[in-house]
Amino acid sequence: MKPRTIHHFGAILSGPAEADPQAAIRANAYGTHALLEAARLNDVEQFLFASSLGVYGGVAQPKGPVTDHTLQRPDLIYGVTKVFGELLGRYYRKAYGIDFRAIRYPAIVGPGVTTKSLAQFTSWIIEVRPGASRPRSRW
Repeated sequence: MKPRTIHHFGAILSGPAEADPQAAIRANAYGTHALLEAARLNDVEQFLFASSLGVYGGVAQPKGPVTDHTLQRPDLIYGVTKVFGELLGRYYRKAYGIDFRAIRYPAIVGPGVTTKSLAQFTSWIIEVRPGASRPRSRW
């Protein structure tokens, strides 16, 4: 029995991606391409791609609401690979008829963050008490 839908959640997050950009390109960009090809070759109907608000991060970050027409110009390799995934999925939808959907999940806020990523800052703002030592980050 062939799969009807692929849910693609695999990625190297922003912190580790910046530490090893080549690994991020292999996992996030090439990995997404490999899964889209598998979907095409196996006539998968739908492909759900976990994208990120990181596609808008950087110096050119838009002011105000984000719409379908907001430019995506990320400065970090994580965001770059997520834009790549979104655009490649758009191509596969047009060229091969795969029902591709990119989903930008909101940040999860709470204790227990273990992988360094930009999303951690939301939790740290809430969790760290005044006067307590703050986690260090290279960003």
